[in-house]
Amino acid sequence: MVTQAITGLPLAVLWGLVAVFVLGGVVKGVTGVGLPLVLVPLTAQFVDVPVAVALLTVPMIATNITQAMEGGHTLAAARRMLPILIFVVIGLLVGVWQFNKGEENKTRLEYQLLAQKDKLDFERKLWLERLGTYKSIAEQAGKIATTDKTDKTFKGLVQAFDASYWGMMIFVEDSDVEKAMIDFHVEVVDYGKGQSDGDKLKLRANELVKACRKSVEPGTAP
Repeated sequence: MVTQAITGLPLAVLWGLVAVFVLGGVVKGVTGVGLPLVLVPLTAQFVDVPVAVALLTVPMIATNITQAMEGGHTLAAARRMLPILIFVVIGLLVGVWQFNKGEENKTRLEYQLLAQKDKLDFERKLWLERLGTYKSIAEQAGKIATTDKTDKTFKGLVQAFDASYWGMMIFVEDSDVEKAMIDFHVEVVDYGKGQSDGDKLKLRANELVKACRKSVEPGTAP
């Protein structure tokens, strides 16, 4: 990650990082402290914070080891600081665990949001399919209800209606629309046999259109 972040930077930015590290080294040499305080915020202006911290690791360890070797009494100081160092290590481990746990939760949440978005997109697409199919069915039912059975186009309209019923409607219809479709189809058959009249057929067509409209109303489950 660090190598990719550095190699992809422009030359001017690389020179800026060099200047920042030189400044941090000067502060460290003069005061003996402050390398992280200088490098992290300034380096973060050029790269992401995790990359800045990773870049800081090597020079910080190197300068601290050099200071320890030059100052003398390193072992005595290490024994005196041992309790603090132990808690530092424990805190570091706990911090890393919390960070990893947070990343896992973040990834899980992103997957959940993505799955929810896919579900909403599918439901919206299905709703649009239903809307288009219901519109076509309503138009077919209206034409059938207003066409005399003796008209030569009547049979073709009924066949188109039956094709829609056995086609896309099976995929998008709900139980109420299905019942209204069956009732309308039965009424069409009776009308063709002379066992029903145009008024009853129009009533069934009206019931079918209402069922379709109710099915695509907001809040209606697909």
